[in-house]
Amino acid sequence: MELQHRIDNQIYILAIDGDLSAKFIGEIEQHLSPLLQDENINGIVINFQKIAFVDSSGIGLVLSVYKALLGRGARLAICNLNEENVELFEMTRLNDILPIYTTEPEALDSF
Repeated sequence: MELQHRIDNQIYILAIDGDLSAKFIGEIEQHLSPLLQDENINGIVINFQKIAFVDSSGIGLVLSVYKALLGRGARLAICNLNEENVELFEMTRLNDILPIYTTEPEALDSF
């Protein structure tokens, strides 16, 4: 798994290349944890373009990030879901609470 990140206008963009699964959750949490309290970060975009597989731990991580950001008035946006992940987000109804965008520029423009 590889994490790529950058900041654009106080929005943290995280692209994960690999699975969003229990095997890697600890590493991703460690990476995101300081950002969830950083008042200079107004939101996080998670780019799912290179995420092939998401398990229940990955869903839990997404929800934890969403709740932590919401608690301080910041936002989470998701983009570039593949067909399988769209189905997962619909099945778990995450699409009802999380803003999901087709592209990263659309997600960034939403802030």
